[in-house]
Amino acid sequence: MLKDENYRIREEQLRLEKELRARRHWAQPSERPSERPAGPASSKWRSSEAEGPQTEL
Repeated sequence: MLKDENYRIREEQLRLEKELRARRHWAQPSERPSERPAGPASSKWRSSEAEGPQTEL
């Protein structure tokens, strides 16, 4: 009887570990959009750099 219970617990643990891995896998791409705001920020720097030479002229 204890073996059956341990088997069920182990089975559930493996299932939960698989779910956790899947969630982590899906969480990684969601971190990439957080890098996207850096894109417009870098383009703002570029536009300010472009304005720099214009003001010097």
